[in-house]
Amino acid sequence: MKNFLITTSHLSDRIWFRDDADFKIGMVYVAVASLLTSVAVLSFVLMSNHVHFVVRCTDETEAKDIIEKYKSLYGRYLHYRYGESEMLRRVSVDIRELSGEEATEKAVAYTHMNPVAANICATPESYSWSSASSLFRTGGIRGSSIANMSCRARSKMFHTRTTLPDSLRIDNGMIVPESFVDTSYVERLFRKPSRYNFFLRTSSKARIKLEDDQHIPAFTDQVVGAAISNLCHSLFRKASVQLLNFEQKVELIRQLRFRFSSEIHQISRVCGFSPDEASILFNEI
Repeated sequence: MKNFLITTSHLSDRIWFRDDADFKIGMVYVAVASLLTSVAVLSFVLMSNHVHFVVRCTDETEAKDIIEKYKSLYGRYLHYRYGESEMLRRVSVDIRELSGEEATEKAVAYTHMNPVAANICATPESYSWSSASSLFRTGGIRGSSIANMSCRARSKMFHTRTTLPDSLRIDNGMIVPESFVDTSYVERLFRKPSRYNFFLRTSSKARIKLEDDQHIPAFTDQVVGAAISNLCHSLFRKASVQLLNFEQKVELIRQLRFRFSSEIHQISRVCGFSPDEASILFNEI
């Protein structure tokens, strides 16, 4: 068996997960993709415009299978909820084999530190949309078994017809990662929490935060995105960004920078601006 780090490309003009409901479905599909491909998930994180998985499987083909299955599952959900049909087809995937235990330890820490480096949270385990909170738990697995849910209730909540095992557990409306992530393997790898914490503190993502913290958005894409429709209505009496003219888009960007300290990449994602359009608009501020 081999371990792999899977990283998707960052979309510059769209976000995958627009609200908590999207993230919860995204968490479900990590479990479903693992189940359908028989690939073990060691860690993962769902960021607004990309995802990272660390997996254990036979070869790179199987690693590719799980991320393509995930993109397919979530792509169908995006089409169902938002009418998006092509977005994830533009997302490329990088798969790297991890040679040796230390490489896997670094990959797990790198994955879990993503939201901390993005200034979304103070610690990896406080971020809801990753497997970080599942490691070295003292209280056991959270939530209740899905065994008590009917097939109809499961299908409605999880947006899948795949038969899910009763071993999965649900808490606060989502499948908790410790019920499907191979935490026992990861904990044996690190051996003790202090070693895990050492890799978190020394990961490349930790260094990025220390070196460039002042330039990182303090508000998530979801928070900024949720404010856009209100701003469009209150400032311009328009229903969406797409209905704004050039001058109004410039003013919207000015407001987002003032209210949320958003930088160009975040504004491009949440507003749906191409990099070229965002650059032109920013030059007018």
